[in-house]
Amino acid sequence: MFSRYGFHNPEKHIAEIYLIRGAATTCYIASHPQVKGMIGNYFMDSNIAEPSSQAKDAELAKKLGISA
Repeated sequence: MFSRYGFHNPEKHIAEIYLIRGAATTCYIASHPQVKGMIGNYFMDSNIAEPSSQAKDAELAKKLGISA
């Protein structure tokens, strides 16, 4: 079945799908005029999203050596 599409290795095909999906939001942010000029937003699945509580935890950032 996969050879019909040029995918001889199903695991590789699945990895390629995840790679493409993973890059989609980055490509969207880099190129879409709707987000031009936006700074400091968090995106997930090509949409603005609320960061997790861990992402906003200043003490955790300090422990990890990350400065805001």
